Amino acid sequence: MNKEFFELWERYFVKLAWDQIKVGDMSNWFSQGTEAWGPFMDSWRKVWGLNEVENAVGMDCDGKKFLELYTNMYQDFIKSFNVVSHQDYEELKEKYRKLEDVISGQESTIQHLRQLLAEKMADPSGMSDQFQKILKQQETNFQKFTDKMSKSVSPSVEGEKEKPKKKAARRKRLS
Repeated sequence: MNKEFFELWERYFVKLAWDQIKVGDMSNWFSQGTEAWGPFMDSWRKVWGLNEVENAVGMDCDGKKFLELYTNMYQDFIKSFNVVSHQDYEELKEKYRKLEDVISGQESTIQHLRQLLAEKMADPSGMSDQFQKILKQQETNFQKFTDKMSKSVSPSVEGEKEKPKKKAARRKRLS
């Protein structure tokens, strides 16, 4: 027979023996009942500070209070390693999604405004038409102004011209 074959079976039977011892120890532990849990639970309460909670509240440890205390301690432990909890991560992720929606709305508004501006800047004929209208209006206003000025000045000029003509006509008659 092969030497490795015997070593394999030897390991197998040793492992079975150890497992049998462990199963026996566990069965003894379970057969002791809940009395074995007492010292374990006392030390566990001391570690987690539950004795102080029971004494401060004046009643047995409430499950909700224990869960709250454990959650707070766990969060403090996680924060000491600068790790974000899953709940905080999900809240931040939701805020990020909402901000992305706001940003996308703003970006679409900015894009629309840029298009409108580009359309107005790309249509110089509209601007030149308006500029030409303004120039024509100023020209007509200036023409009206000069006409009014000439009318206000011209009767006195014409009157002065007529006076010498009348004087000349009178002179001719007299002569």
